[in-house]
Amino acid sequence: MIKNNGRLAVILGLSLLILLAATPTPGQAQTKLRVSAEIANIRQKPDIGSAIILQLPRDTILTAVSRQGDWYLVSLVTEDRRTVSGYVHISLVSAAEPGRTEETTEGTGTVAPKSRPTALPPLPPPTGSSVSVYSPAARFALSLMGGGDYLLGGDLNKAAQGRADYYGDFKGIEGSPDVTPAHIGYVFGGEFLVPLVDRLSLGLGLDYLKSQKSSIVLFQKGTVTNIFMCRPEMYAYPLRLFIAYSPLQSFYLKVGLEYYFAGCKYFYRTESGTLWTEWSGTATTQGLGAMAGIGLEWNLSGSLAFVFEFTGHYAPLSGFKGSGTKTDRLGTDEKETGTLYYFELKSLGGASFPQVYVRSKVPSEAGVFNAREAEVDFTRLALKAGFKVRF
Repeated sequence: MIKNNGRLAVILGLSLLILLAATPTPGQAQTKLRVSAEIANIRQKPDIGSAIILQLPRDTILTAVSRQGDWYLVSLVTEDRRTVSGYVHISLVSAAEPGRTEETTEGTGTVAPKSRPTALPPLPPPTGSSVSVYSPAARFALSLMGGGDYLLGGDLNKAAQGRADYYGDFKGIEGSPDVTPAHIGYVFGGEFLVPLVDRLSLGLGLDYLKSQKSSIVLFQKGTVTNIFMCRPEMYAYPLRLFIAYSPLQSFYLKVGLEYYFAGCKYFYRTESGTLWTEWSGTATTQGLGAMAGIGLEWNLSGSLAFVFEFTGHYAPLSGFKGSGTKTDRLGTDEKETGTLYYFELKSLGGASFPQVYVRSKVPSEAGVFNAREAEVDFTRLALKAGFKVRF
């Protein structure tokens, strides 16, 4: 019985201590503040360079928890019932008077104060207990961006120039101008970010990118003009999983892996007088890549930001499967299904020229050497800009 009474006394004593600790003393009373500026920035830290958590309009009522120099630690409940805490500068707020009455301006529905705000009272310094600060990094975000990129292209670009050089060697004529490789393209897409911890987020993104370039090379000899045309094309849908880290309010880093659903096309045409021949093909593959980048953000409002991003992507892909055709003015119509191969074709003069075609088996005919699966290199640098919405 004595033991039970002792336990009961301990429990009652602890409960009393908890109640006393939870009851604010007069020196700890929280003060109501009113936003006196047109817009008040609520920041993550008591520093003018700290991240902006929220932007509040004039006459918003805040609860001041403590004061650090010229900064108040305040809290408020948002429309979606979240309690938000952060720091506001003393110049942006005034004390909300106890018992202050307000009148509605006739016909406008606006609220006008009857009296001028009083001076701001002193508040106790913050205690050692931690205070939850709401940060933009702790919000879901959706971004939509678009821009351009510089893509390597790999064997597909090599073959475009190689095919033109082989045709010129066969004709014994030097062509002009050189083939322009497909490097410059466009990219657009979106990303969804999920907060992990403060300043660190997990992202999922999907882009569409395409690079294509048409070239015409002329081989002139006397009154005869031979023409070579080509059009290499590369496109892909990279699905991206990445980590984003924001060491500063307007700056972030990202690194991740990408899975590519990629494709390529080639087109070659030669014309000599009334004769012409065309080769065309398309092939697709899937494969892994990696990416890293940096970005800048400019907050336009509490939930909208303008984003500018520079990223690098590493993705040399092979294993392309597809089909190719050869047609000419004489009625030839050859079709072949298989793998996209790279090989070098040796001319009668001994020079070798890169070639890329879809073949049903590894090329092994006379004059062919170094045959292997073609590698189309989606390694690239990209510049994108767009908007990010936080919610």
